[in-house]
Amino acid sequence: MKANKRTFLRDYVRELYLTLQPTEKVRNQKHITRTHTVSALLMAITAAGMTLMNFYRASQGMAAVTGALTLIFALCAYLYAVRKLEVFPSIIAALCVMVALCYFAITGQLEGFSVLWMLLIPLVGTGLFEPRVGFGLSLFFLLFNTVLFYTPLRAMVEEHYTEHFLTRFPVLYLCIFLISLSSFMQKEKYSRALYLKSRMDEEGKNRAEEENSQLKEQMQENQQIFRIVSDHSDRILYNYDLATCVTSPWDAENAKKDILAHLYTGTYREENLELNKAIVSEEKGDIKRFFADIHGGVPSGEVNVHVRMTDGAARWYHLKYSTIFHHGKPESAVISAEDITVRHEHELAYLRIRQSAERKAESSL
Repeated sequence: MKANKRTFLRDYVRELYLTLQPTEKVRNQKHITRTHTVSALLMAITAAGMTLMNFYRASQGMAAVTGALTLIFALCAYLYAVRKLEVFPSIIAALCVMVALCYFAITGQLEGFSVLWMLLIPLVGTGLFEPRVGFGLSLFFLLFNTVLFYTPLRAMVEEHYTEHFLTRFPVLYLCIFLISLSSFMQKEKYSRALYLKSRMDEEGKNRAEEENSQLKEQMQENQQIFRIVSDHSDRILYNYDLATCVTSPWDAENAKKDILAHLYTGTYREENLELNKAIVSEEKGDIKRFFADIHGGVPSGEVNVHVRMTDGAARWYHLKYSTIFHHGKPESAVISAEDITVRHEHELAYLRIRQSAERKAESSL
């Protein structure tokens, strides 16, 4: 039983601490400003009404106090609404209310009736003041009533109040204080729960949108690669990384037929190309333009290359590329290669036969 009481008390104190934390951004700032402004205006109007009534009843002292409170509450409403301040006007208003109500309680103004305004502090304190200021002011009056009415200091005010009032008023204030504090804590707890839920929903929505965007980009890239690969079907495929200038076969099967190894090994460099004696000098310029177009963002291109093999035989290769773009910038390229030596020789033979036939036709004429 004692353990349960300690747990309840610990949880209550922890909840109160969270409620009064100034860094707990769980409430809408516009709503806070509007609440403080409206509360301050209502208190200013109430104080102004009491000032008129005090003048009517010829109570000049009370009229001066309530008139001053009217100006203070109006100033706080201005600071809340226009200057967007929260703590500073709350402290000003709290100090003025503290002085006024202590004066009312000690002097017993209006036959003791004026001290009843103290009961409004726990009820409107969280709306009129910043929460920490409102809680501190409510706690101050709880201690003030206890000391004034339950200690020998009560001799100062016995002539202004009845015995029943002196005994019961601090208890009534304590009850109102606890009820108001519990209600405010529950409201703030509900506000924190709504805030955290909205944050989680917003983060989940942003994460889902980001994942959908990434998935969409990946699908677009996959579609782009699929179209490129389809265009390069039945050829040996390579991936060319523009950032590192590294070319790698797509799979082990392509690696076995690595035709580009005759042109350069792994990484493309112009200086290495110039030193490569296997490539016919006239073809080196075409290869440079081929890779320059890739780095320049040209979507596609092709070139025929004449290469001397290690056994002295000459081979012809047809190189073709398609650039892959990411966010509008070239990122990599798919290069395909095909040995067209036989086809090239057939084309040359056909060209020679055609030229021979044309010469014979010309000589016969």
